[in-house]
Formats: sequence, structure tokens, C-alpha cells
Amino acid sequence: MSLQDVAKEGWCNNNNHKAVDVEKFGETPITEQTYWDVLRKTHFNKWFHLKGKLHGTIGEEIVQLSREHVSDIILASKSAVLTGQLPSHLKEELEDIEKIITPVCVNPPYFVRLESASLKDGERGAGPFMNGKDILVGMCTSKRVIHILEKEIRDGQQVFPVHYFHGIQI
Repeated sequence: MSLQDVAKEGWCNNNNHKAVDVEKFGETPITEQTYWDVLRKTHFNKWFHLKGKLHGTIGEEIVQLSREHVSDIILASKSAVLTGQLPSHLKEELEDIEKIITPVCVNPPYFVRLESASLKDGERGAGPFMNGKDILVGMCTSKRVIHILEKEIRDGQQVFPVHYFHGIQI
């Protein structure tokens, strides 16, 4: 799928489907609020422990981003999702975020995700990621990530966990 297809407004949410898509599958339509309530029950922190059973020992690190950092990521995404590059007019803000999201682990590669979205539709794909800049580009160019971050900002969320995991054989 091309980056331009992903950038289309309203293309997808963090599950690759619109809430109204359930009608296409013969299901009873649900409200937007019901959809988000169900989605919150599947946040990454509720099932991460199962990954170890599938892949063996997995290391996990969690970095917390602030509301201000997430707002800068959303702002950067307005051009990044179209160009595949970080905008130069936000260079200082993005460098500050890069310093925070650069993994504290010293053994790349990493797979990275938020509570409700992975970065798989971003410019760097699903990963693995080798450094903080690749992770930041992945976040800023992922329509799925931006969609969920905008929703969480509207809902008043103050802290945004970014999960890094390593030790999965590629």
C-alpha cells in the first residue's frame, strides 16, 4: 500500500477499519464510543506477557511521552505522512523527542508500538527499528498512530507509553 493511500483522511483507525465497517460483515452497527470502549480492552499492556510464550524471552522497555511531545508529533505528521520525512520547521522539538524515544536498551533491533497502535503503516513499516530517529519517523508517518494519538489527546490523556521490545528472532 502506498503512503498516499494511507494518508487519505479517514482511511483507517488503529485496527485498519472504520467503526462503521462492521455493517459490511453483516454485524450490527456499533457507535463510535462503543468501538473505542472495546478497543481499550485490548490495549497492548493487557496482552504483552503472552508474547513471551510465543517468542521466548522478550525484553521490554517503556518510554513515556508527554502531552506536549505527542502534540508535536501530531503537528509534524501533517507533512511527514505525505513526504515520508520529518519537517525541518520542527527540528528542535523533534530532536528533543528523539532523545526521549531513543531506546534505553543497547541491543537493537527493536519492535515498537503504542498501547493501541503499531507503527506498521509508517514509512519504516513494522520494524525492526535500529534507532530513535527511525522510530520517530515511523510514528510521524503512521496514519494509524496519529489517529489514535489525536483521539487520546481529545480524551484528555496526559502520558503516552511507547513500548519497545527486543529479543524476538527476525
